[in-house]
Amino acid sequence: MSLGGFITFYLGLSNSAVRSIVCLNPGIVTEKAFRYEVTRLRRIPPLAGVLARLFPGMTIPTERCVDFMGLAETGREKKHAETYLKDPNIVKRYTLRAVISLLSTPPINPIEKLSVPTMFLAPVRDALMSVSYVRSLYDRLPSIKKKFVEVDGSHYWMSSNPREAAKVICDWFHETLI
Repeated sequence: MSLGGFITFYLGLSNSAVRSIVCLNPGIVTEKAFRYEVTRLRRIPPLAGVLARLFPGMTIPTERCVDFMGLAETGREKKHAETYLKDPNIVKRYTLRAVISLLSTPPINPIEKLSVPTMFLAPVRDALMSVSYVRSLYDRLPSIKKKFVEVDGSHYWMSSNPREAAKVICDWFHETLI
């Protein structure tokens, strides 16, 4: 559930040139169900929207939005999260305005209008989003080519299992793009 994933999902809903998508733990951030699932987003104060308008450049620590270490379960995932957090290129702070924009901008179209072949990957041990929420989104997809895959891992499944992830994703793209 990264910004890249949100953008990909939103592009898929915008009838753009996207021809096939894979989403690991997709979410529609403006839905109440998503906010219930992603408890970290509740740490954004209720007056944040007002503060964002008054002080658009105000920043908040990334961990106010996402607890990366809390998402890691296995030793390999914890090591990956530690490495990720030590990367000098990782964003340490977000502007409050960007966070509020992400949380308040509805998708261009409802999920029921998605017309792009879509695969949802749902890690069964993810601390941030449940398989049942991802399944509920999947069930709302229209009758397009779609696939739902539960994977044995947590939020860091792709980076903790790169070969398996590459095979699953490449097989999907081969099936839908070739």
